Amino acid sequence: MLIESGDLWDAFTNGWHIVVTTNIGWDANGVNNMGAGVALQAAIRFPDLPGWYGRRCRRTGASTGVIVHPERRLILFPVKPLKLRCSADSWNQQADLGLIELSCGQLADVLSGDSGMRVAMAFPGCGNGGLSKRAVRPILEKSLGGFGARLRVIDWAQ
Repeated sequence: MLIESGDLWDAFTNGWHIVVTTNIGWDANGVNNMGAGVALQAAIRFPDLPGWYGRRCRRTGASTGVIVHPERRLILFPVKPLKLRCSADSWNQQADLGLIELSCGQLADVLSGDSGMRVAMAFPGCGNGGLSKRAVRPILEKSLGGFGARLRVIDWAQ
């Protein structure tokens, strides 16, 4: 795992998969709210993504985990859990370290299953999720530290 500064989307342009940090939620139309950070940038680039992901979340609920988009080099990575009383408000909470740890483990499984995959990500949960990089970094190092140059954590200003 490499930590560097730069633009996450430059890695995408160069053929890397990009981690899109998300909430597990959907509105009345089955659309996930991707209104900030990497999620917003992905939604702008791929306008059908919030609907596609929201439908997946509605189908799987709280058990939604890391999902590799089948047609794009995007990896949907939950950092905010499902709000059971109102799934549409799942975005409006702090990121959860336990969910980030679970998602990191699932991402490690994805990387282990595809030795050619290269993944770039921002510090998960550290933008709109309200967490500090100091709190998240040990989780990343524990779960993803063994992937060397195949995994880049890009410290960037959103």
